[in-house]
Amino acid sequence: MIKTIKRIQPILLFSIPFLLLFSLYIFTQSPQYLTNPDTISSYLVLDLLLTIPFVYYLVIRKSKIPNATVVPMIFLGLVLGYYTLPIEQHHYLDLFKQFGLPIIEMVVFITVIIKVRNAVKSFKANKTEGTDFYNVLKTTCQEIIPGKMSIFLLSEISVIYYGFFNWKKPLIKDNEFTYHKKSGSPALFGALIFIVLIETISMHIVLLQWSHLAAIILSILSVYTGLQLFGFSRSLSKRPTSIENNVLYLRYGILNEASIKIEDVESIELNRKTLKYDDSIRKFSLLGDLESHNVVIRCKNTQKMEGIYGINKTFTTLALHVDEKERFKSMIDNALKELT
Repeated sequence: MIKTIKRIQPILLFSIPFLLLFSLYIFTQSPQYLTNPDTISSYLVLDLLLTIPFVYYLVIRKSKIPNATVVPMIFLGLVLGYYTLPIEQHHYLDLFKQFGLPIIEMVVFITVIIKVRNAVKSFKANKTEGTDFYNVLKTTCQEIIPGKMSIFLLSEISVIYYGFFNWKKPLIKDNEFTYHKKSGSPALFGALIFIVLIETISMHIVLLQWSHLAAIILSILSVYTGLQLFGFSRSLSKRPTSIENNVLYLRYGILNEASIKIEDVESIELNRKTLKYDDSIRKFSLLGDLESHNVVIRCKNTQKMEGIYGINKTFTTLALHVDEKERFKSMIDNALKELT
């Protein structure tokens, strides 16, 4: 019974503001409103943009639902206002969109910066096993924005952080292993960035003859893609694979990561042969066969690989590249012997 209540609690909490919004919508269709919309519309706008979001905040503030969900509730009220109120009554909605939304966006931006800054301080002061800045940032984003939206926020911030702010060369410990020095991954990413640059210039010239707007949009998207690739490439050297307390923390920059308990490892072998990839056999690199592997890890049970933008996959066999493959295999073999 208790589990059932906990499961439906978020639905009950969300139902309160939605019932209020629905009641306002019903009221805007009533004869009382339609006969005299001028004097009532300003109060309806106040309810949509302030009263109902505030009621929603009071409802969720002691629950596990993030307070940041108040912002989508305000946006929902704004959209509903434009949809239900006559166009003659959009004056206050237009004012809010012009002045209120920029203020909300600035508050959200400042909150994200403060949270990330505190996360950096916390990470430096209290680093725990298997945790790096990316993991701390993931937790921080989940606190700010709920659900899958936090994944996109995490991805965008991490690309900027690893691409343009984290220039300090990491000190590789005895239990950590790099995977970018001998794999050729940075060179492949560099080639992709160069291709994007060349294609952007050529396509921009072609599209200018057809549409200036289309050329500008394509150029912006291409530059964004190039910056993403640059951030991905630089993150490879910042997130080494590690073995800590009988747990194997596999990382491929900010693109892929997986945690495997040593006790779940069936075998590890040095193998460069091409594998037939399926749902149980995965390549850890997103570049596929463009990047060779030299280590194959077989697990006793199904494991999860977490990818960029929340793209998760499962596997029982994983092919990856490790620069010091012999030492990597030896450390895992020794850990397996200690467990037997």
